[in-house]
Amino acid sequence: MEQPAAVEAAPAAEAAPEAEAAPEAEAVPETDAVVAPDGFPKKEIELVVPLNPGGGTDLMCRKLAEIIYNKYGVNIVVSNVPGSGGVVGATQVFSGKNDGYTWTMVGATAVSQMVRGQFGFTMDQITWLQPLYGMNHVILVSADSPYATAEDFINAAVANPGKVSISHNGTFNTAQAGLIALGRAYGDDNLFLSMPFDGASRAITELMGGNVDAVIVGIGDVLSYINEGTVKPLLVVGFDKLPAFPDVTTVADLGFDETSFENVTYVRWLLCGPEGVDPEIT
Repeated sequence: MEQPAAVEAAPAAEAAPEAEAAPEAEAVPETDAVVAPDGFPKKEIELVVPLNPGGGTDLMCRKLAEIIYNKYGVNIVVSNVPGSGGVVGATQVFSGKNDGYTWTMVGATAVSQMVRGQFGFTMDQITWLQPLYGMNHVILVSADSPYATAEDFINAAVANPGKVSISHNGTFNTAQAGLIALGRAYGDDNLFLSMPFDGASRAITELMGGNVDAVIVGIGDVLSYINEGTVKPLLVVGFDKLPAFPDVTTVADLGFDETSFENVTYVRWLLCGPEGVDPEIT
């Protein structure tokens, strides 16, 4: 099939999943009041999601804002500043005021750029709040795909190295790393044709449009599509069964152990802000 032009890494949103696609928010601490300096917050707090609206990560943040408002009466406004796999929005926050009223989140793309010295901020120049959530990576195909099982899909790739295309959200992240790890497990880092696009929503749209053979995204980004029957999950790039889909094959079912897939089986996002935020706020 004709391959669309790949984009290096910048999230965008099309065909947004329903709200049920959002992963569950981590529990808010059971306290009667937020421990913070007297009078804080005096205004609404902004949470910058560095992705376009519609994906599981965006919905997760909006659910978190709802929980915090209902429990504490603190208004958190979620805004979307997409670009470069989460880098644009994060950079905007890290360059702003450190008064505790603006936060963001970073994923593997931003962290990998920090480690390589290509981000503009180091790990020490950021106020780290806490991990926000993680979810499994899953490889999915369209409902009418000729691939019925993970084995069918992988056998096709082995027979045609570099021809079976998989879309994913950007580069230098755990989705791309998981794809490479899966190929390496079969003896070829480039077993699959890697197709990075502007975020998970765009990657899913490319699959739905028939422009790629499969997509690898976090399970929270595709729950509504699975429930609608428009896509089918073939493989969990991880070792634990998904409780909602226990029949989906895992890499453990294929005979691999964790040494082959270390640190690439989950989508991870961390909540953080500019350097120097008052420790009493955090």
